[in-house]
Amino acid sequence: MAAEFKFPNEIDPLGSNVNRTLDFQRLSQGKQKQISVRVGEIIRGKIVEVISPTQAIISLPDGTFSAEITGKFKSGDELFFRVQSVEPSLVLKIYSIFVGKENKELPISEILRILNLPKTNLFETIISNEKNKANVIIREDVILKAKYANNFLEKFSKENIELLLRFIDFALESNIEPNIEFFEHYKRMFLLKEIIPKLISVLNLNLELFPDSTKSKIQELRKILQQNVPFSTFIKYFSPNFNHINENIFNLVAELKTQKLSTDMTSIVDDFLKCFNSLWIINSAASLSVGNTIFFIIPYIWENNVRFTLFRYRKRKLGNTDEHKFNPEDEELIQPIKENLEKEMGNYFTSSEGRNELNLLQSNFRRNSRKEGIRLIIKTPTGNTQLLRLINLPNDNQTGVSIVI
Repeated sequence: MAAEFKFPNEIDPLGSNVNRTLDFQRLSQGKQKQISVRVGEIIRGKIVEVISPTQAIISLPDGTFSAEITGKFKSGDELFFRVQSVEPSLVLKIYSIFVGKENKELPISEILRILNLPKTNLFETIISNEKNKANVIIREDVILKAKYANNFLEKFSKENIELLLRFIDFALESNIEPNIEFFEHYKRMFLLKEIIPKLISVLNLNLELFPDSTKSKIQELRKILQQNVPFSTFIKYFSPNFNHINENIFNLVAELKTQKLSTDMTSIVDDFLKCFNSLWIINSAASLSVGNTIFFIIPYIWENNVRFTLFRYRKRKLGNTDEHKFNPEDEELIQPIKENLEKEMGNYFTSSEGRNELNLLQSNFRRNSRKEGIRLIIKTPTGNTQLLRLINLPNDNQTGVSIVI
């Protein structure tokens, strides 16, 4: 279990704070050549020879040095160290590792050994996820994510680890504390893909119970489902992300909330609005902190039924152009649905109309949210208010840290 690993009292977010001494290596300079690296630099090193459990010969950019080490190194191991001190001794700390060596991917067990991390299911899962995202794994990033995950798992031992780690990644990327309440919102937005089909079915079965104005809106939604409409029309009616459009299903549900409904119908309407609030809160957090991420609930037709899935949109700068990526967050989404939706979303949201919609969505989130000190205050279209705690996670490039290879 993760509890076997003793987490440090404080963790340096994203490799910051060069004054920490956790798992450091002291290089005795003695008669060795003068080293020119500076405190805070990241340097690449190679274990030349392991002399004893606490001593090794390490090759650095400035030469080869005898070092006292803490870890389970072997000859030939390559990794990056952070320079902690240069006087009176050179003090280094395990920093990161490449996921591959000589065009071969390192096994997870080897990465854990070199980074001096425990071989548990939690750490193995984190390393597996990190390998899929980047070619370098930073030790303190892994420890930070494991610490947050461990706090959750101590209270909710049966929680889905993969989902939990995706949430922690998102929260840290958004500079928001990954607490239990925020995680509940993250999980709840996934429920919309199950609730909306049930809602549509209940509306159709009880059509005659509604006033004419509501009935006509339900009939319009049903007509859209029966026609081969463009993707852009389909999502504007059925994706709750487009709540600013009058014909959108969100506005129909908001209207139902003001009417007298049966107990069962009231329950599903309340569930929909609760999950919509969570979707809004997650997107507001991303829009204010990340700025280029939006989660979308996307409808599609499969076996003559309307179904829904969750996609994540990301935009990043590549030189003078923007890269738009649409990735499914739904692990159960199958081909060819996944490929078709990625193509449809890419075509629409890179069009002038789609780009305008993205800008409008983000402006709506920002207009109803604000930062106050370490708090992010979000107001949803249903009148709910959510407070989230911001955290400061500086990265090395922003703090002027250089890398010596």
